[in-house]
Amino acid sequence: MRTLAIFLIRLYQWTVSPLLGPNCRFHPSCSQYALE
Repeated sequence: MRTLAIFLIRLYQWTVSPLLGPNCRFHPSCSQYALE
């Protein structure tokens, strides 16, 4: 289950996130924080 969650977050980071641009005001980003 954990591996699936990590895969989905990485997939989002590689596909959707670059299309949206640097909109996140947080550092680290929400998706990066979820991985940690």
